[in-house]
Amino acid sequence: MSSTRNLDRRFAWTDEQRAVEMLDWETKPEDFDRLCEHVIAWLCRKANWTQERLFTLMPEEQMRHEVRAKAQTFEERFISLPMFICLWFDTARLPQVLREKEERENHDT
Repeated sequence: MSSTRNLDRRFAWTDEQRAVEMLDWETKPEDFDRLCEHVIAWLCRKANWTQERLFTLMPEEQMRHEVRAKAQTFEERFISLPMFICLWFDTARLPQVLREKEERENHDT
């Protein structure tokens, strides 16, 4: 995937964004680790959470599994792989996990 990526020239990609976009996460474990670190850091900044709080909600191994699964659905028309993943977690997956956790806690009381 990354070797065939063509970043949209309409955007001013920073060096960091360009580096993350071009990661070979499919074949290099260290690149997949870096993609996961990027997504986790973005989610923590966005929610003002620590990694520990995020991993309490969703264990790290589950998050890594879901990052890979979501990355595999990425298409060039979505423009940015990391943002595609981050926005999915932010708008769909984490709210769902929070609701499920609240339901379990309410059911247990």
